[in-house]
Amino acid sequence: MIEDGLRTPTSEAQHSLEQHLISILKDFDGSTADQVDSSLELVRARHVEYLHEGLRERQHHIALGCSRPWLCYWITHSLALLRAAFPSSVPQIDVVNFLRACQSPTGGFGGGPSQLPHLAPTYAAVSTLVTIGDEAALSAIDRVSLLAFVRRMCVPPEAGGGIAVSEGGEVDCRGCYTAIASLHMLNLDKEEVLECSGMADFISRCQA
Repeated sequence: MIEDGLRTPTSEAQHSLEQHLISILKDFDGSTADQVDSSLELVRARHVEYLHEGLRERQHHIALGCSRPWLCYWITHSLALLRAAFPSSVPQIDVVNFLRACQSPTGGFGGGPSQLPHLAPTYAAVSTLVTIGDEAALSAIDRVSLLAFVRRMCVPPEAGGGIAVSEGGEVDCRGCYTAIASLHMLNLDKEEVLECSGMADFISRCQA
């Protein structure tokens, strides 16, 4: 952590965590990869408990008010990797209904209910619903309006190419990835978007 002399609750928490991790990493100095693998254990039950807790609305979620589909994605995907079920207190249909409320009538998903659509939370919402994968989740996505939203975000090659993340938003590789990944997961037409955004050339020109 870069020390700037300004101590805040978050910088104190970060420093404390870094010191804790350093003390753990020191135990592996000089160890081979096989030795490290054999001595590490994923405490699955504690991770599942942590993820279940994250699904419940908490005061500290206020700071992430425009990133709530991402919280759904990180938690849902992690539960899937751990082959763990949703908690009985927050059934997966609650997540589906919440993301449905984040969906814009003009296509795509916003960072929360009634927020403007943005490709980043759109990717997170689609990923979450595809991970859940049942009829209720998959039918919650308005594919027609989502494709129309992505098309509107395309910047013509003669104007520089690429895809904007939102109306009037940044045009960068995030927009390209989240747009194409969302379309791919939903088996929607990618070719038109690739062409009308000049995406291949745009990404090539983004290389350092």
